[in-house]
Amino acid sequence: MKEQYKEQRTRGSILFPFEQYNMINPAGNLFVPYHWHNEIELIYLHSGTLTLWIEENEYHLKPGDLYFINMETLHQFASNDRSTCYFAYVFPLESLTFSSSDYCETLLQPLLNHSLRFPDYLSKKHPLYQTVQKEIMELIRLNEEKEYGYELITKACILKVIGYLVHGNLLVSPTHQLHQTFLQRNDSKKLILSYINNHYETAIHLEDLAKLLHMSPKYFSQYFKKNFSMTFMDYVTRFRIEKASILLRDTSYPVMEIGFLVGYENFSYFIRTFKRILGMTPAKYRIASSKKEC
Repeated sequence: MKEQYKEQRTRGSILFPFEQYNMINPAGNLFVPYHWHNEIELIYLHSGTLTLWIEENEYHLKPGDLYFINMETLHQFASNDRSTCYFAYVFPLESLTFSSSDYCETLLQPLLNHSLRFPDYLSKKHPLYQTVQKEIMELIRLNEEKEYGYELITKACILKVIGYLVHGNLLVSPTHQLHQTFLQRNDSKKLILSYINNHYETAIHLEDLAKLLHMSPKYFSQYFKKNFSMTFMDYVTRFRIEKASILLRDTSYPVMEIGFLVGYENFSYFIRTFKRILGMTPAKYRIASSKKEC
């Protein structure tokens, strides 16, 4: 998998590399472009609606839905619903292991060596849904309140979730044939993502990518919309604005410089586009971004 779209972000602390994210959508235009990381991610939709892409699969989430994103798995989020609020809990699987080998370690090993994977989701109709949901809600509460000892209980909650998935025989085994089919289907998608990630700081032309993939511009446009659920230019615009929002949150660069860094030569156009996508100016976003809560 290409390093270009690996998410580079520190989780928690050295001694507790677990992180919870509370994501809201006040502007009604949430977009997190395709990325992957080495950790497992648990997704719980609290309110509103959310579209989630996991590799080649597209899911439409409703409140209460539970999804699992495996390590090194491409995924993307989008929502036009202002009431959307979801929790993402990200953790390294290896941090759940034990210093001495025991039967629990044996049950975790298939996940660690990739012979088994988490299911994409747990249906609300499954007999274990309410039991697992209860642990996820406790996990969210613990990591919001962070009371003394919450780290230990956090690990216990995650281990219980995995235990219930094992008990229900819900872990899945990726077959070689499906894996090969997936690789073939996603070669073009990965090339597109890599190209956008490497060129978003400058002008990007649909014709150049179409030529790179040996497609006509018309066919490429159709292919892109089918695989990314939006037009090529809409995706590039959202990608740039997402990169700008990260710089606004995580750096002290001036707003004008950030506009140039994400590929906008016209500063006024950058301001207008940012406001259209996220519902506020970059300066206001920088102030508001530290106050996000569900």
